[in-house]
Amino acid sequence: MINDGKAINDKPARAPYASIATILMSVLALISGNALLNTLVPLRGKMEGFSSLSLGLLGSMFFAGMLAGSLLSPLFIRYIGHVKAYSVFTALAIIAAVAFPLTNDPVAWITLRALIGFAFAGLYSVIEGWVQGKAENENRGRLAAAYQFCHFLAVAAGQSLLLQADIATFALFAIAAILFAVSILPFSMTQAEAPAMPQTARLDIPWLVRSAPVSVVAAVGIGAANGAFWSMSPVFASAVGLNTSQLAAFLTATIVGSAVAILPLGRISDKMDRRIVMAVMMLVAGCVEMVLTVFGRLPGWGMNLVGFMLGTVVMTLYSVASAHANDRAGEGQSLIVGSSLLFLYSLGAIIGPTVAAYLMDRLGPQALFLFMAVVHAIILGATILRIRTRGPASERTSAEANLPK
Repeated sequence: MINDGKAINDKPARAPYASIATILMSVLALISGNALLNTLVPLRGKMEGFSSLSLGLLGSMFFAGMLAGSLLSPLFIRYIGHVKAYSVFTALAIIAAVAFPLTNDPVAWITLRALIGFAFAGLYSVIEGWVQGKAENENRGRLAAAYQFCHFLAVAAGQSLLLQADIATFALFAIAAILFAVSILPFSMTQAEAPAMPQTARLDIPWLVRSAPVSVVAAVGIGAANGAFWSMSPVFASAVGLNTSQLAAFLTATIVGSAVAILPLGRISDKMDRRIVMAVMMLVAGCVEMVLTVFGRLPGWGMNLVGFMLGTVVMTLYSVASAHANDRAGEGQSLIVGSSLLFLYSLGAIIGPTVAAYLMDRLGPQALFLFMAVVHAIILGATILRIRTRGPASERTSAEANLPK
């Protein structure tokens, strides 16, 4: 039996997972559809003859939409609830998915891409607010890891769907829309009680800076580094002589590394100061990125190995940073924390690819990983500084968990 996300029978360890089971089922369908669309839209746009600028805007406007959505989604969720808000945001994503093939106007496609970004900001706010709202500090890392594991699994599944139909037809857009619609079903039928509503629907970044500065720095940095990686990896691969299949293998290895590492990292971060886990992850990331900066293309399985290692420490960092921020926040603030971190991530993801592209033009293709190494060094420095000056979340005082004003 579940009450407010906590067990009242003799199986306390299983209750938190039961309280997020339906939303994880929804995540599998939702993210599969989005992963398919993320690859399909630029490929179809290129086939339609879109300019390089238009193709670039398809990527950046998604994050611009997310930026706007992260500001407005807490208001939606506060006044209509998690389940209804999920349905509204998913409906917007379905509308955009089926509208793409109805026109070949680049401006319309860019607008639809921004609409999907807006919708997914709301969806991520609902999902992460629900997961973190059901968690306690003792199991927060594991629940966040379970969500991220489903996310990575769905990304891999969505990418594979690209081979199921011709990109010149309506079919793949329809499949994405169907997956979005399917995701509504399990979440709308959940019997678990929704997390507590926040006392405010307004983002308060200064409050988050005071509560969890490490997570603030990490969110911006993760957005910048990950946005640059996913946007500019094809450019790097082409410049160092990797063919399409080799690039696909490299990116697949990154996703596999993320999926393999996320659950163990979640468990480890529940047993010790999460900032120490973050520092070790950033140290490993910097070392791997400097190898790529110095050597560029590696022979044999080398590229797949470093891709796997990047996945284990780079693509999983957001989960640990989010759990740390929620450790520091007061009860019922998971929605505000999640939306604030998403806003900061989107801000970094808009800036990062542009900066990385500039450096690659000036310094060569390996500058992509030099940029990522610098970003992760900044996160590492901020993390070490806070470890030296502030105790772990388990030692926080009530004053450190003040609610945003």
